Amino acid sequence: MSRSRRGQKAYLNHLSTKKLGRDPTSWREFLTDIGPEVLKMYPVQQQTNADCYAFAPKIAITLQTGHSPYVTKEMCAADGGEPAEAAQFYTDHEEGGEWKDVSGDFGIRYKKDKKGKRTVAGEVPVCRTANGKDKVKDLLYDYLREGAVVLGIQNCGYPEWIDKSYVGFTYNDNGDAHALCIIGFYNDATLGPCFVSKCSNKPTIPSTGKFIKANKRVNVGDKKLNRNFFSLALLPLNSWLCQTTRSNPKYIQAIDGVLSYPLKPIEERIALRAAEIQKIKTNKGKKKLSRRGKDEVPTKQQAPVLRRSTRNRKNKELPKLKF
Repeated sequence: MSRSRRGQKAYLNHLSTKKLGRDPTSWREFLTDIGPEVLKMYPVQQQTNADCYAFAPKIAITLQTGHSPYVTKEMCAADGGEPAEAAQFYTDHEEGGEWKDVSGDFGIRYKKDKKGKRTVAGEVPVCRTANGKDKVKDLLYDYLREGAVVLGIQNCGYPEWIDKSYVGFTYNDNGDAHALCIIGFYNDATLGPCFVSKCSNKPTIPSTGKFIKANKRVNVGDKKLNRNFFSLALLPLNSWLCQTTRSNPKYIQAIDGVLSYPLKPIEERIALRAAEIQKIKTNKGKKKLSRRGKDEVPTKQQAPVLRRSTRNRKNKELPKLKF
C-alpha cells in the first residue's frame, strides 16, 4: 500500500499491478496502474435487469476466486433484492467465496415485513450528520483495505461517461437504488478523494441515457480498450456519498447494506483468474453451470437498469427467489 500525504488516505487498488509506478491522480491513471492485460481479464459483467444486487457480489467473487458464479433466471427477473441474499445463494451453491455481512457496523438495522422479507429498519443513522458522513467514509475505507466492498445504496445513480474524460456515478436527477462493488480508492487532482467501483453496467451518455458506442476506445497504457474493459466508475466522496439531490433536498442518499470480501495478493488472484479463463476456453461449447444459455442472453442492447428504490416501488407481486 502506498503512503498517504498528510491529511489524505493512502491509495488502494485491488487490481493494481503497479504499471504506473506512482499513485494515480486521475481516472485514466488509475486504470493505467492496473494495466490493459489485467483489465481484459475482468470484463464488465453486464446486468440484464434490476438484478445488480446479484451482480455486485458476483463481481467481488470473481475478483476473489477467479470464478464467476451463475446468476439464475429468477434473480435476473426479480425487481430488486438485497446483495446479502445473492451472496448467501452463491454460498449455498458452493460458489460464494469468503464474505461477511458488516452492515451492523454502519448502524444498519433490519426488520421483517409482512411477507417475511428482510428490509432496512429506518434510515442509516450515521449519514445524518457531517460527522456521521465522515464515519461512513472512514469505515468503508477500512474495509476496503481488506478487500472488495459490496454496497447497497438508495439514490445511487448511473455510471456515466462524463466530460469525455472519465466514468463516474451521477445521481442528481434520479432516485434509483443500486448495488455496486468498490475495488479501490485514490485522490483525484480535480475531484478529490474517490472510491472506484467495478461496474455491472457499461457506461452511459448523460444526455441520452444510452450506452456509449461499442467502437468507443480509451487509451490505457499502450492499448486501446473498448467499453467492456474500462467500466470502472468514480464515487467522489466530496459530492457523492451521503448527499441529497436537487429534486428532493430532504432525501439523503443512504447505504442499506455492506458486504466485505477479503482479497489475497494480486499475483495469486491473477493466477486463479487465468486458470479459470483457460478452463472456459477448454470447455467452450459445453454446457456449464456458470455460463448462461443462449435463450437467456438479451437479443437487443438494453438500457441500463439499476436496482430500484423500495421507496419508489409500486405494490406488485414480485417473482419469488429460491434461496
